[in-house]
Amino acid sequence: MKLTEKLKTYLQDKVDEVLPKYQEEYRSVLQALGFNSAINGSFVEFMSVYSDEHYGKLGLIHDIMYDDLSDIENGVSKQLWNNNVPKKYISL
Repeated sequence: MKLTEKLKTYLQDKVDEVLPKYQEEYRSVLQALGFNSAINGSFVEFMSVYSDEHYGKLGLIHDIMYDDLSDIENGVSKQLWNNNVPKKYISL
């Protein structure tokens, strides 16, 4: 599953894309964590292409790929998993 065209158009207008060399790195990190384009396609696409800090009316999504998943051993998600939170959950 991919991001919808409506969402992609919105993101392209409002958000800078991650540099291509980091997009590949982020895809590799996500694949190593068990995410793949066939099952998690929209998530993989969003995280590898548009991962950044996003501020909105309801709060903030921090740059998960840079701040958490690219350094998984020191990231918030790893701390959650070490405290019995299932690995399918990541910190946003």
